[in-house]
Amino acid sequence: VAGVPPARAVVLWSGATVDGLPIERVLSAAALAAVERRIPALWPPGPYALASAAARVAAAMAGGSRRQFTCFVGLDGELRARARVAALPVELGPGGVGRIIEPPMSARERVAVETAVRTR
Repeated sequence: VAGVPPARAVVLWSGATVDGLPIERVLSAAALAAVERRIPALWPPGPYALASAAARVAAAMAGGSRRQFTCFVGLDGELRARARVAALPVELGPGGVGRIIEPPMSARERVAVETAVRTR
């Protein structure tokens, strides 16, 4: 998920898999659209989900981790945007965010994400 939740969250289906297969081969376009319509209702996450995520991020920063985490980060040229905040995959280290990772996107997803981060 990238973009700014809840209304402008964009799910990057082209990078998602189910049992090793691209999700677009497992679920129909109608099923994916149905899931996308439900996303705004999932925001904000509950306190236990936020606490669990915060604990994992803190542990990764304290002890190092090779794992990627999705965190809200300030954009400075990523996704062709500046002075915006978006949820994107990151690598964490002792100093915080070591690197912001732009996920693979289809052309449609790229347009949706760029529109989402540019819209106020």
